[in-house]
Amino acid sequence: TIGSYTYNGSSQGPNTATNTGTGTSYTYSYVNSGGTTYGPSATRPTNAGNYTVTATVAANGNYGAASSSATSFTIAIGTTTFTSTGWSNGVPNAFKDAVISYDYTSSANFTANSLTVNNSAVVTIPSTYNVILNGALAITSGSFTLANNANLIQVDNVSNSGVITVNRDSNALFRFDYTMWSSPVTG
Repeated sequence: TIGSYTYNGSSQGPNTATNTGTGTSYTYSYVNSGGTTYGPSATRPTNAGNYTVTATVAANGNYGAASSSATSFTIAIGTTTFTSTGWSNGVPNAFKDAVISYDYTSSANFTANSLTVNNSAVVTIPSTYNVILNGALAITSGSFTLANNANLIQVDNVSNSGVITVNRDSNALFRFDYTMWSSPVTG
């Protein structure tokens, strides 16, 4: 049975099969099918992504060994929401979309697939911490502030939405001095 899978930090994927012969000893081979690096392996994958599985039934006295065709399955991105009681589905990581619905001050680097701030939440990323996202940052209501020397790092080239405040400290300026700041660009 292929089934439906959502990232939860545990190994997942199809691991049952039926056949018309008498063999009951199956082995499975899992491999990535684009975008994910995995396998071939007898261990079911953990991370979100697209995979294929092949089931093989061992030979017995009546039948020879046989393998199924490669069958596709997906482990979908999970979601975790920060509320007054903490994270609903564990701390965010690169395989979870994060939603912050309550005031939040990061106490370490923050990694997620994407991040949404809503419910008028006030999100503060203190100095020296990074927010690392595969996807977009969406501020639907509330605020998102990066303190001096905090960084927003995005793996994919995506558009963000809402107001993002970035605070930067400068050395004292004297007549004709200036400070230049920029986001990384290619060109």
